[in-house]
Amino acid sequence: MKVTFEKTGIEKLKADAYIFFCYEDKKLLDDEIKLIQRLLKTKIAEISLEDFKGKEGQAELIYTNKSRLILCGLGKKEKISMEKLRIAVSKGIKKANHIKVKKIAVEILHDETLPENFEEIARAEAVGCILGNYFFGKYYTKKEKKESATIKEAVFFTEKKMLEKYSKEIEKELKQAVLSETQLTSQEISAMNLQMFYILNLTVT
Repeated sequence: MKVTFEKTGIEKLKADAYIFFCYEDKKLLDDEIKLIQRLLKTKIAEISLEDFKGKEGQAELIYTNKSRLILCGLGKKEKISMEKLRIAVSKGIKKANHIKVKKIAVEILHDETLPENFEEIARAEAVGCILGNYFFGKYYTKKEKKESATIKEAVFFTEKKMLEKYSKEIEKELKQAVLSETQLTSQEISAMNLQMFYILNLTVT
């Protein structure tokens, strides 16, 4: 899977679907929905959000008049970790594969209260994206294998105000994440994907 970073802003980004991350806390969830609507210049109907609360493990497909959105729940803000973020990304990638997405756009979570810096967050997401998209055939039935569609490209994006400050660092971290995954042995990939398989299938869909 090709992993890139959109340096010119989301306005010029074209993708089959967009992944965004939402905390379970109501105010933070509402703020994220407002941000999504502003960035994509679209409107999200309230009825389409009735079942989505931002809970850990949730990945909800939302249709707007312009885009397909995949909202991934992070759970309570005070309990967030990079591992939970990686799992949330993987859940979003799994959902995208179900609807045959070829090019996915992924928001880089912007949360200055986290101990990890912005570049580390980007790298954690990239790792989750790559592992979530890695197809490990022996863990699936023939029907699932036939229906599975692998994403060809993941484009990471952020708000314009973050581009000038972090653009070079983010590109470096994304490249490093891809390089790290390509250097894993087949046994390491097997173990990581078996763990990911159980996580993705035991959490809320």
